[in-house]
Amino acid sequence: MKSLGLPLRYLCAIMSPKKLFQLRRLLKWQEIVMLIIILNACLFLPTIYSEIQVEDYSLDRIVEGGLVMINEQTASALKQGEIRNNHYTGQHMAKSSQEGKILVLPNQDSIEQIKQEETPSLILTGDQWIFHYGPDKSITFPVYGENIECTKWTSDDEVKKFVNQQWFLSNKKTVILYLLMVAMALFIGNSLFLVILGGFFLSLVKKSKLFHIRSFKEGVSLMVGCLGLPTLLAAASGFIFKSPILMLNVQMIGTILMVVLVFYKTQFRDPLIEEN
Repeated sequence: MKSLGLPLRYLCAIMSPKKLFQLRRLLKWQEIVMLIIILNACLFLPTIYSEIQVEDYSLDRIVEGGLVMINEQTASALKQGEIRNNHYTGQHMAKSSQEGKILVLPNQDSIEQIKQEETPSLILTGDQWIFHYGPDKSITFPVYGENIECTKWTSDDEVKKFVNQQWFLSNKKTVILYLLMVAMALFIGNSLFLVILGGFFLSLVKKSKLFHIRSFKEGVSLMVGCLGLPTLLAAASGFIFKSPILMLNVQMIGTILMVVLVFYKTQFRDPLIEEN
């Protein structure tokens, strides 16, 4: 097994609980790090595939109360006018509620006044949307659209969905990058948690003569081995279900089951391997 290259040696080992237990003595620290990187890259591939296909994402998930100003008292301000060639035309209108304000085609003085207030507000000029959440806390993005009749919206949810879509179109690359960074942090964190914590607990048996795990490095190596097959299954589930949370659960539960299977097959002892 030592004569095989690292990728082939690892792939052969993860298919057999007994070979997995042997692997604990063969991996070097740099190989352990490399394998963790490769396994996380496997998880990242379906995530990239999934996120680049995202067509909408709620502003409320990034900014708390991001769309709070759009409600049944204020949404009517946006149910008039039209968007042509990325430009809005309509009537000046202002609506307010306890949650916030919506101003359509206000003059510059009104815009500057609103920007000094604490009340959440949405301002629609001819070419821009401005979300305002307090002094010096604003999000500005262009108006998008060709031949959109705003009078067709019959519900407040339709208005909210359209405004959110306008924000997403302007910030799609940033949102996708944000989602990918969050997913990467979750995957790496989950892998390190399993490997380091699992390796620590496995290394606690090193003073016992009943088991043949002799160091923290051997415990970590065994955990990296047990991480392999569940990670590949998690990556496959990512392409099918497109759920990072499901992928994390498959990886975590699968790794724990692999540790149990290795113990069942070897009792963490080398003689049983040599005898079979």
